[in-house]
Amino acid sequence: MIQQATKLEWKVLLENKSKFLLVHSSSGHKHALKEILSDSSIASRLADTKASSEVKALDTFYSTLQNEPDKAYYG
Repeated sequence: MIQQATKLEWKVLLENKSKFLLVHSSSGHKHALKEILSDSSIASRLADTKASSEVKALDTFYSTLQNEPDKAYYG
């Protein structure tokens, strides 16, 4: 992706190159994001971003949904 951005001179991508992370997941589906975002090494790299608070809120929701299903709802 970076090579293509360099070749085509995509300035926005090149300026934000440091914000991209290369991580491993077990699949390419959306549910694999939970796996990636729960990894402690990734969480530490995302600690100063908005995504960090969103991941924490989602974890709280999932644990509440699992432990107290009558208390948690979505929508």
